[in-house]
Amino acid sequence: MIVPLTHTFLWRCKDRDSLLKGCTKFNTFCTRLENQANAYFPIVENDTEVIKELQINEINKYKGDGFELFVEAMIRLFPCDKRLALIEDYEVITGQDVGVDGHGMSGYNNKPITVQCKYRQHDCVLTANRDHLTNFTSASLMHYNVDQVPDPITHKLNLVIITSGDSLNFFTDHEMFGEKVYAICRNDIRSLVDNNNTFWKSFAASWKDSLKKYKA
Repeated sequence: MIVPLTHTFLWRCKDRDSLLKGCTKFNTFCTRLENQANAYFPIVENDTEVIKELQINEINKYKGDGFELFVEAMIRLFPCDKRLALIEDYEVITGQDVGVDGHGMSGYNNKPITVQCKYRQHDCVLTANRDHLTNFTSASLMHYNVDQVPDPITHKLNLVIITSGDSLNFFTDHEMFGEKVYAICRNDIRSLVDNNNTFWKSFAASWKDSLKKYKA
């Protein structure tokens, strides 16, 4: 199955083959992504603090962009899976970052739905303030017309946080968001893609096909 991919990491990635060849698990993908980021933007001990900070920013952007492309592929390749909130017509957000990385329509209620991707370490527990999650919720409501009334079936708003981290902080989820935000975390992702050869094969083929069309 080949789906169109649009994220700029399609051509920004330094080595697509070493990232995906033989990859069948999400943890492997993350390790390879981190190794590439560190290799292409090395932090040299004798560099100034300014240069080191620039390199760290490049490393984080590389990992974040790689994860956002992965999320785009995952959403497009699992269009009917309720575990991914039934996101239809998904589009990656380009331009200035206001907290929303992608948007589409919810298959539950045919209303706008937004996505924020957060690349984090496997044991990270996301919090609203440190991880700027309130930027996502406010931008979704103000700029993408996400309904402020929870869906009667899911009892959630059309807000989806997808992270490579461990989980969403209990207080953030229950007290701040009222359990009304979808949180798709590392183990949820692994349950979808680990040892799913069809997904990884389709991801690689879709990447190659989409890149070819952009270069044409």
